[in-house]
Amino acid sequence: MQVCTGYPTGALNVRACPGVQCWAFFVVDEGRTVAVDGVTETAEDGATWAHLIRPVDGWVNEKYLCEVKP
Repeated sequence: MQVCTGYPTGALNVRACPGVQCWAFFVVDEGRTVAVDGVTETAEDGATWAHLIRPVDGWVNEKYLCEVKP
């Protein structure tokens, strides 16, 4: 997967658990390739969070991920 925020200088917060109420401890820049393990959680606000395994172990909002462009 790839970080796709829609902003050339965008970044995605990696959180300790699935949801904005969780501590953000790492940032992944726009266009960076990441790995997820297929585990997802739906937050109270309806957002889907994906479990990230690389570059760090944490959770990201799935709407900011897209397939890697060749």
